[in-house]
Amino acid sequence: MEPLYLADVDDKQAVEVNCCSRPCFRCCCKCCTPKCCVLSFLGFVGLVGIFFIGPRMGPSRFGENWIVGDGNAPYVISHGDCPCLPEPANSMLWFEHAAGLGVDALEFDLQITKDDVLIAFHDREWDKLTNATGLVRDMTFAEMERTVDVSGSYEKYDGFLVSPPSIESIFERFSGTSVKFNVEIKTEIELKDIVAEKLCGLLKDYGVEGRMLVASFDSESLVAFRQKCGHAVATSGSAEETENALIPILLGLDRWWFRPGYLSVLQLPLEGAGFDLTDKKIVERAHAHGMAVQYWVVNDEDEMRKVIKSGADGILTDEVEKLMGVMEEMGY
Repeated sequence: MEPLYLADVDDKQAVEVNCCSRPCFRCCCKCCTPKCCVLSFLGFVGLVGIFFIGPRMGPSRFGENWIVGDGNAPYVISHGDCPCLPEPANSMLWFEHAAGLGVDALEFDLQITKDDVLIAFHDREWDKLTNATGLVRDMTFAEMERTVDVSGSYEKYDGFLVSPPSIESIFERFSGTSVKFNVEIKTEIELKDIVAEKLCGLLKDYGVEGRMLVASFDSESLVAFRQKCGHAVATSGSAEETENALIPILLGLDRWWFRPGYLSVLQLPLEGAGFDLTDKKIVERAHAHGMAVQYWVVNDEDEMRKVIKSGADGILTDEVEKLMGVMEEMGY
């Protein structure tokens, strides 16, 4: 029997229509059988539930440790690597100097030596930033302390050897303070497991898990760390995770579709793909999902003001004193 559609009958006619074998949307739109329309509607609701409700995945709750709260000043995070710094980059001299200025968090990069000691250093090779050559991984920590100098461009340290500090020495020095830590893993992917094991162990030994933010552009390194520490430490996202969190927010879809993985802090540049990423709505929506928002690297005063007005939770900068001056000017 061929189905009858609404166009074929009077409003007063009661029609039995065999149309439920038709595609649901066509059936629901054209068919006059109540049973068919009800079944189609329920199927549609089910699909909506799967699409919009099922895929939601929230971030780690530890991102809340980095949310400053409405009306509060963003965390001042000292960038650990820049030749413009008043003290050698990624050195204990710089960390001491930054802490003395009153920063809220120290940012530094992570590499690993031949004997599995984690150190604060940016590159995988010594060549560009020190007097030494070769891979960081090919030198023991003791050899590094005897030979590697990061102060070459600082005349005041002529005749002195300023070596990169171990991550443990940083925790040992500052674990008794209120300073937070933001470490970026920059090692090879092949070293992800040993790096995760060593870093997680140090965090637990010094009791600084709640003050730590671990970052990496490499998703495998982040996954290894999260698995080792059991998601007990805040992490930013890999490039892919950051996109997965940011795109639904930018498109206004995050209330229904949100799969950021386990990142708990969004670390963003000021703009990307033609979007102004300092839009206050981005910060508000991230907060709604329990994620903090930080911006990097912000050295211009006007950009600092813009980021502060957005309600950001943290600003990574080379210009610590300049940022503090802007914040004071704005009443913080």
